[in-house]
Order: sequence, then C-alpha cells, then structure tokens
Amino acid sequence: MNHISSSGVEINLASDELCTKRSVKKAYLCTDPNGVTHELYFGAAIAQNAEKTRHFYQNILCMRISDYIKGEVAPGGPILDATFMRTKTGRHHSVAFAEMPFPKKLHHFMLQVTDMNDVGLACQRCKEVQIPFFMELGHHPNDQMFSFYVQSPSGFGLEIGWGGIIVEEGKWEVKTYSQPIDWGHQHPDD
Repeated sequence: MNHISSSGVEINLASDELCTKRSVKKAYLCTDPNGVTHELYFGAAIAQNAEKTRHFYQNILCMRISDYIKGEVAPGGPILDATFMRTKTGRHHSVAFAEMPFPKKLHHFMLQVTDMNDVGLACQRCKEVQIPFFMELGHHPNDQMFSFYVQSPSGFGLEIGWGGIIVEEGKWEVKTYSQPIDWGHQHPDD
C-alpha cells in the first residue's frame, strides 16, 4: 500500500461494515484520476465450489437444472452466481446454490403456501411480533415466487411464498437471469 500513497494517492482503510458486506477480512479504498473508487481487499471468505456442487446434485442425486441467476445481489454488493435445480415434482427448484464469497451455510429455506393471502397474513403477523426481516414482500423473476424473508431464531432465513411456477418436463427451457429480484424484496434498512 505504501507505493500507492507514496504516489500521492490517498488510500483509506475500509470500515468494518463494508468488509462485512463484502465478506472480506480487510479492505482499502482509493480513488483513481477519473473519480472511480477502487476496493483492494484480502481474506475473502471461502466460497462454495459450484462445479462440484452442481455435479453432486445433477449426477448423483439426478436433479435437473431449472435456470441460473448471475448478477449483483444489490447495487455495490457481491455478485450472485446461482444455480437452481429441481426434482421430478414440477416445482421450479428444490435446491439453489451460489458461488459467493460467504462461508458455507444454509442461507434460507422456504415454506410455500397455497393462497396469496396467507403470504400477506404471515407478513403482517411477523411485523406485529417484530421478527427481523431479511427482505420485504417482493417477486423473483425466475420462479415467479411472491414472497418475503424473515430471520429464524437460528439466524438463517425463512422465506414464505406463493405462486411459484410449475415446470413441465420436456417443455422447459433453461435460462440465465441477470437479477434475483424483479420488484420489491427491499432490505428493511434500505
């Protein structure tokens, strides 16, 4: 870092909050002559091995690829590179995994309800009892799920959703989406 600062470029230690958001141990920020801020980091958290994970679910468990999402989770946030896979049930996906700079863990699981009103009632109840929200009501472009996410007592997310599409085998076309959300799903702090 000395060679940067000795060249007359100001370099600053990134906040703990930014390092947590980027899933890195330490980061430094500097701005180039065009006003673009650059982040230099080290100690990225271990990411899942997407190819080995895909092989396991596809070749060992005989699941099928439904689609992919590749793009920013949120502006300035980490890049999502997710694969969605399904069984023969017709449900869009039973498992999704992403190659992201986060420790290996369960991010969330979903309870799918049969009536859209149940999503609204559950959302209202969670707010009444002050359960922390990961994301407010919103909609996913790939599986067409209308849902919201709250934090479980164990720390991982619970998605409550309705309206996911049913995959018709033989008629399904695998696509790649550029975003995980087409509307809503705002984080409560945004």
